[in-house]
Amino acid sequence: MAHKDYLHISGEGELNEMRVIDTIGLHDTGLPAEEVMRRLSAFSDLVPLGISCFLFVARYGRFKPEHEAAVDAFVRNVGEDALAHTLLVFTGCTLDASELADALEKNAPESLRKLMPRLAGPPIGIDNLGQAKAAREALHSAIDGVITCADGTLYTHAALAEARKRYDAKREEERAAFASAVSDWRKTGSGPVQIEREFEKINVSE
Repeated sequence: MAHKDYLHISGEGELNEMRVIDTIGLHDTGLPAEEVMRRLSAFSDLVPLGISCFLFVARYGRFKPEHEAAVDAFVRNVGEDALAHTLLVFTGCTLDASELADALEKNAPESLRKLMPRLAGPPIGIDNLGQAKAAREALHSAIDGVITCADGTLYTHAALAEARKRYDAKREEERAAFASAVSDWRKTGSGPVQIEREFEKINVSE
């Protein structure tokens, strides 16, 4: 399972820390519930606070039966409420937003028509091969829209809830260790103290 962290500047100029995860087979049509939980648990520690947006990616063209089955399996595995945080992304698509909307209005199969209102926003099309930079910008803009519409609400799951407990416990341990180190330093007053944490170093000195 691969993941990548990076900084993204939104359209409003806000700097956001982003983490993208390539999940493994959550839309597998034959996956038993126990295996789904195992796979969710495998990446839950990477997103202990929850998930802002799922990207369901399909090659532009006919929305095929295997895509329909994959969506059904995805919903069955992670729950209907995940769709409110899901964006359908068509790759290899050279149409702009209005052209894509018109094409879907005229040609989308019934299954896709029923799915679209349940998603976080309208499907987007990106020309990820011919116009990679524009594709990234369009995708980020759509993700920003999903996050804004959700008004800070994140998708959570039983596996993610357990990861949140571990995250909170770890932070509490760090706070307790920091408080203890500062208390010891104040008692002895013997020079500076350096406390190393996962993402930062804190120096305490007179």
